[in-house]
Amino acid sequence: GAADVRQMPQVFDAVSLRSTGIADTTLYAAHVWHVRTYFGNRFHTRTTLLNARYHHESGLNAGAYAYFQDQPVTNNATGFADNSNRIAGVRVEGNTPLSGALSWYYTGEIARQLPYAAGDRRIRATYGRLAFGPSWNAYSAPVNY
Repeated sequence: GAADVRQMPQVFDAVSLRSTGIADTTLYAAHVWHVRTYFGNRFHTRTTLLNARYHHESGLNAGAYAYFQDQPVTNNATGFADNSNRIAGVRVEGNTPLSGALSWYYTGEIARQLPYAAGDRRIRATYGRLAFGPSWNAYSAPVNY
């Protein structure tokens, strides 16, 4: 499939699987072995994407994900000799009904990025998000951090 990254289309040689065989659960896995850019460049990669999501009838959605990118040769200016990295995280979000059309929205997510394969050891980042607030019909007023 194609991805318009910074208005620079990319196409991937990949295979993916999606399963909804477990009640209220979606499982997704993909493996990418080539990235082809708009300029005709072709990069070899060993990228694996894993994602699991659970949807409860109460409005709670929970998920976990892990992305492993082993792509030592890239066309970027990060300053790293090898950008190979792994990202793992979890996310919980939902709406809790209060009364009528009024509900309480919430999200919590945390993820960590680290080097992978021969990735540069300086690759280290943590991502966190908290959000909450009221929702009414199509309107919401969340506070995000």
